[in-house]
Amino acid sequence: MDTSHAVNSSHPADPGNGSAAEAGKKRRPAPRSAGEAGESGWLGRITAGVIGGTLLAFAASVAVTIYVPGHDGLDQAFLGGMVLTLIWPLSILWILFAQSGLRAWARALIPFALFLTLDVMGLLS
Repeated sequence: MDTSHAVNSSHPADPGNGSAAEAGKKRRPAPRSAGEAGESGWLGRITAGVIGGTLLAFAASVAVTIYVPGHDGLDQAFLGGMVLTLIWPLSILWILFAQSGLRAWARALIPFALFLTLDVMGLLS
């Protein structure tokens, strides 16, 4: 039985094929170690999600309370509380889905700053 065709297979997934130069092109970069900044981004995402998501939700609910017209302050406060319970988990999830801790903080703080500006302008007017 002739087995020479099995040894000299030209299958692309076979690592023994081709010259050393071709083998060098097919290599993938080594995975990063757990201590590098890219792998430890989960801590930044979690803290941004919890802290930044809470700040974002509170600022958005205050903006809704200020700018949505209502008959009395109780209706506006009730609506703000309802908006808070909707925005809080959604903002936390949106922030947690960021690719890195820095992007998660950017997702949290940029909208927070916008809502905070609206809140201050509404309270001062």
